[in-house]
Amino acid sequence: MITDFEPVTAWAAKLRGVPVIGIGHQYAFGENTPKSKDTWLTRGIMKYFAPAKYNIGLHWHPYDSSVLPPIVDVKLTRGINKKHILVYLPFENQKEITLLLKRFPSTQFIQYSPDLTNIQEDNVALRQTSHLGFKQDLKHADGVICNSGFELIRECLHVGIPILTKALNGQMEQHSNALALKQLNYADVIDEFTFINIDHWLAHKSSANLPPLPNVASTIATLIASNNWQTQNHKALNLWPEQLEY
Repeated sequence: MITDFEPVTAWAAKLRGVPVIGIGHQYAFGENTPKSKDTWLTRGIMKYFAPAKYNIGLHWHPYDSSVLPPIVDVKLTRGINKKHILVYLPFENQKEITLLLKRFPSTQFIQYSPDLTNIQEDNVALRQTSHLGFKQDLKHADGVICNSGFELIRECLHVGIPILTKALNGQMEQHSNALALKQLNYADVIDEFTFINIDHWLAHKSSANLPPLPNVASTIATLIASNNWQTQNHKALNLWPEQLEY
């Protein structure tokens, strides 16, 4: 049975003695993975929330031999016309974020959130969440401002978009992601969205310049189909760039 950190199916399989393969970012939090705001409770959640006997962790760096690069849409490419900053902060106060962005009148922003309607406010285009629209605006973004979740940042790193990120308060996984990004120098990490922080980033933003990610999903599918999923050592798959070592 395969789980992406979903607890019901993972526990049902475990209780019935069915082997569980865990695939996802949460399964990458081994001993060598950077952690921040870590407690006995968060460690327990990571270990017991959706237990798997065989782990395939996904992260931005090979912290362990069982960790592979992130799964991304390998067809995603960066557009030529980079003309705006994409802002996705769905758990922040949207009105406060909009007011802050308006203080940079020479910069065009596109701000996405489920709580917004599609209107233009000065230099800020407010957009309600749309998968297709977001993907298109991401391709043409000159930078992304976001929280420190795994999904959006992995796409930004894949296509080389500069990132300004802040971890959500109280979210161990996001604080740990932010720490990893800071250590790897993959993004600009801040503790608070302020005029000074954003102004500095706009003037000095740069991308991590990483090579595009390989087709990890296809490799994992082949690994499972060939009945080689029992291994916890994935070095032989050669999915990481040569400059990164275990």
